[in-house]
Amino acid sequence: MPTREIGPVAGYSAFTSKTARELAQVLRGETEKTTKNAGLAPPAPRPGIGVTNSSAKETVDKRLSGGVASPLEEGSLADPETLLRTYHGLQVVTAVDGLFTFEYKAVESITMLDGNNSEVVFLFQDDPPA
Repeated sequence: MPTREIGPVAGYSAFTSKTARELAQVLRGETEKTTKNAGLAPPAPRPGIGVTNSSAKETVDKRLSGGVASPLEEGSLADPETLLRTYHGLQVVTAVDGLFTFEYKAVESITMLDGNNSEVVFLFQDDPPA
């Protein structure tokens, strides 16, 4: 089948009708070449220490392991003696325009019990003076 020339397009060389037909097939996805997305290849092995299973039994007392066990419990409002909080000194804050002032005490420490009934103390810094 003879090919017919199509005029130049924006500085490119002239296309033939066969090339235009192939281009249309490519745009419609009708080409014979199909690509298959196989996904990512498995990762290459990395050097390091291999995985081993230990047969040692845990003999460390969990209460002495140094970690904090969940859940943390502070106490309850029903029994105020269980709420162990201490506060920093009284701070006075004045609004920028000077119309309002208010006083507050920042929390210094909170004592809680963890899942092993061990004390956990949170210490907070005092706010800088205003």
